[in-house]
Amino acid sequence: MNEAPEDLKNVVCPQCKKSFRLIWNDYTSMPDTRFEYYQQTLKLRGCPSGGIYGVSIACPHCDYEEEL
Repeated sequence: MNEAPEDLKNVVCPQCKKSFRLIWNDYTSMPDTRFEYYQQTLKLRGCPSGGIYGVSIACPHCDYEEEL
């Protein structure tokens, strides 16, 4: 049986092999400046009806981006 990792917000880029934190910048939250790279790395694309139609991750160190 495969077990899920304990911490899903910290990932490693498959391209450059550097670690980063998944950060989602919604319009209601303030930036968390404790992190060196404060950049949105978890992108949720919504539609006007309120649903989500696309999710992707982007590495802040290189140009890697992947649709989930």
